[in-house]
Amino acid sequence: MNTKLIYILTSVVLLFASCEKFLDHNPDQRSELETPEQISELLVSAYPLAGYAGFLEAKTDNIVDNFGMPDYVEVLRKSFLFEDPEYEYQDSPIYYWTNTYSAIAAANEALVKIASLSNPEDYSEQRGEALVARAYAHFMLVNIFSKFYHAETASNEPGIPYVTGPQTDLTQKYTRETVAVTYQKIEKDLLEGLKLIRDNYKVSRYHFTRSAAHAFASRFYLYQKRYSEALRHAELALPGDMVMNLRDYVNVYDKMSWSEFGQHYASTKEKSNLLLVSAVSNYGYQYHSNRYSANQSVTDYIVNNTPAGTLDVMYYNIYQRNLQSYFFEKYSTQFIPSGANATIGYTYTGYSLLSSEEVFFNRLEAMVYLGRLDEVLAELNRYVATRVYTFNASKQITRQKIKSYYFDDKADFDDEDYKLGLIETILNYRRVEFIHEGLRYFDLLRYKRTIKRRTNDGKEFEIPYNDNRTVSQMPAEVVDEGIALNPR
Repeated sequence: MNTKLIYILTSVVLLFASCEKFLDHNPDQRSELETPEQISELLVSAYPLAGYAGFLEAKTDNIVDNFGMPDYVEVLRKSFLFEDPEYEYQDSPIYYWTNTYSAIAAANEALVKIASLSNPEDYSEQRGEALVARAYAHFMLVNIFSKFYHAETASNEPGIPYVTGPQTDLTQKYTRETVAVTYQKIEKDLLEGLKLIRDNYKVSRYHFTRSAAHAFASRFYLYQKRYSEALRHAELALPGDMVMNLRDYVNVYDKMSWSEFGQHYASTKEKSNLLLVSAVSNYGYQYHSNRYSANQSVTDYIVNNTPAGTLDVMYYNIYQRNLQSYFFEKYSTQFIPSGANATIGYTYTGYSLLSSEEVFFNRLEAMVYLGRLDEVLAELNRYVATRVYTFNASKQITRQKIKSYYFDDKADFDDEDYKLGLIETILNYRRVEFIHEGLRYFDLLRYKRTIKRRTNDGKEFEIPYNDNRTVSQMPAEVVDEGIALNPR
């Protein structure tokens, strides 16, 4: 694949998708990068300024055809139907592709500049951030634009171009190596960067701190079923009592208005947020006001579908629109004018890319597979206590409740069944915590779940985990350069 093409595709987005002053300049002006502070300024653009939550969430079992609600978002409609959106701008798969390769280009520019200096050791922190940011960007791309990683197929499925440097030759091309090779390259960057990452940032939650980097590593290894590594990195991300780092729904969110809820959820004031981004995105007001959204059946099911009964604090913080769309107010948007005309500009939505809740559940899931079942049960009960008004015996999860709830009190219930019940409980709590955020889609793929669809006109179909339509389509311009489209 021609690297010039990647930069052409992404440079326009990079220039228009950010209000950072530094990005008004040519990112290839290496003479301007003479201090660690200037390299750090460049690395502000090493994070994708685009949202994936909308088009991934629309593919999950959290979304239904809410006929009667406005049908004005083509990306959400097409994604719900597992069709390729034609729209290529904010909140589309192609927009995410282009922005993410822009982020990779910025990380690579920083790495090239650092390598050219006579004192690269003075830039080790910046090098660490660039490597981890590059790893994260490729990780998200391969999970969206390639088949999901499964050990038995990863060596046969095409990955995505792994870009490690700026273009030096107009004829230079990249090929799609396998998903397995892509993961190997991600791991190399991630582990090298982790050794160098420090926490010397003015606004740390917009950068890969050590906590955020280890949180990403816990996800990376969990997705590969490398449970010992996933557990180790989860505990390095949040050493000590993880429950104390979870969002405080009882004492904080439950006392907020819907607008305060959205403003706080993805803010630097929320201790749970480990990595934030403010992306050019309309999803913050689209996700609850369009036809393809969650309804009451979905939200009631996920907050009640648990051996502990109803998570009542969560239940009473569900909002509704027109008695059709039901949602948690997770997002706030900000319109930033471009130029003198205050009516033209871009809408930004704040996203929490990595959180304490994810690290907590990554840890518990890994512990289940490592046989630490009783510890997991105890931690799940501590979690439930943070999501209900009064925690007592009726809300407590027990082995017997798991047996009754998931296995209908089967006579030969054993430890393997108990393990499966704990995993189902974790997956459902993940579903509650991350609804509207897109992460449910990855959970469905990694557990090889079939996604069922029913439209208002009575059409029904199923999408198996390995269906070609689970993979987002790449931009046509990239295909013109010799990369085959993802099959349909």
